[in-house]
Amino acid sequence: MKRFIVGLVVFGVVAGLVYLATLGCCELMAGGSAKPGSFSRQLGLSPAQERAVAGLEKEFFARKTASCQLLCAKRAQLIQSLREPQPDRMMIATLVEEIGREQTGMERATIDHLLAVGQQLDPPQRERLTGLMTEQLRTACKSTACGVTPGCALQKDGEW
Repeated sequence: MKRFIVGLVVFGVVAGLVYLATLGCCELMAGGSAKPGSFSRQLGLSPAQERAVAGLEKEFFARKTASCQLLCAKRAQLIQSLREPQPDRMMIATLVEEIGREQTGMERATIDHLLAVGQQLDPPQRERLTGLMTEQLRTACKSTACGVTPGCALQKDGEW
């Protein structure tokens, strides 16, 4: 009976960690407040630009959602593997490679999306878009290891 209770508790803790890791992954990938339509309001788009950008955002956020789901599933598998008494290093290496490929693909998709959106903008709007992206990167960078080391490339005059 004692083993059963201990096993149940361990299972509950592992399941909870996997759930929280997956939830955190998707929240992080969603970019917090970045939602479809957010560029439109901040860039002062014309109605024609809004329609064009809305189509691009719909496609991009669908790709981003699919990527998030895949990354979350792979990270949950990774967590489960690491919890094993004798983790399978080959499987862990494979998962790390798969996660890396998906992250690289999402980085490319993000750049492609930003370039496509930029094609719909006039020069002042492109400048505002670049400013918004710089601020988002700066904010994200502050919360990572880069933000605690001197000389981060995203610091502005050595300050955040």
